[in-house]
Amino acid sequence: MIAYFSVLVLKKCKVLLKRSEGRQNIEYHTGRKNINRSPKEKFSEIYLKWRNRARQIVKNLPSPHFHHVCARQVSISREMLQQDALIQQIKARIYPLLDNDFGHGILHSELVCVDGAAIIQREMNSPEKAPELPREVIRNMQLIQIAGLLHDTKRKEQDHAEKGAEFAQQFLKNKEFGITSLEIETVSSAIAQHEAFQIVSPEAATASLISDALYDADKFRWGPDNLTHTVWDMVIYKNVPPRQFLNKFPTGLDKMAQIGQTFRTDTGKQFGPDFINIGMAAGVHLFKEINSESMQ
Repeated sequence: MIAYFSVLVLKKCKVLLKRSEGRQNIEYHTGRKNINRSPKEKFSEIYLKWRNRARQIVKNLPSPHFHHVCARQVSISREMLQQDALIQQIKARIYPLLDNDFGHGILHSELVCVDGAAIIQREMNSPEKAPELPREVIRNMQLIQIAGLLHDTKRKEQDHAEKGAEFAQQFLKNKEFGITSLEIETVSSAIAQHEAFQIVSPEAATASLISDALYDADKFRWGPDNLTHTVWDMVIYKNVPPRQFLNKFPTGLDKMAQIGQTFRTDTGKQFGPDFINIGMAAGVHLFKEINSESMQ
């Protein structure tokens, strides 16, 4: 389904791009005079305008099924992120290190933490009505949230997953955290293997669960979150010319479609493609609006 949708998306986007070629430069459709303004200021204004439009488009689309079906697990996970003593310790040390101007800062990390721990609950078949979760489930929820907080600490660097894993190994050795060497290895290995389109190494069951849940929660963000937050922070930071961004937009949607086929846990395979389809639908809608505007 996703692969077929991807072919249609690419065809439609390429047609729109061809129609807009040779038209007025869309980089100057800001509604303001551009005298004495730097290219970065002009680009940022355009991207913020497109971001607002994208957010409105996403707002009018259905929310991911995951957040309805797994509402209880998400609520428990969010409570842990906000109240668990160990997680608060980690947050206090890590939040100052996250790059909030690159689309992978605090908001991104918290979303990964919440969805990752919800995936853990579902994968471990935690009882729906139990007054307390089993100790093993709680510990794995803590580990996935620690991994979620640490996984993009080196996001601006080349090979950020491997460097993030190395950082995690050293950071978590602090005895105040009370994390065992095996747990440190589990978290750092998950971080090392969270990058898209990489071949993962076989691991023990617990380590594999943490790794797969981190990957899936991170790739959920390739859906509507990409259009409401991530992509705009990244192109503004990199000062990408809007025309260059639009030329690569169809390829970006194709990559998004490919991600939909890489989810690892049963929960990710069930709900991940829905995130991706919503993101792609929003992307096509936005792309069509932007190109229509550039041809006026």
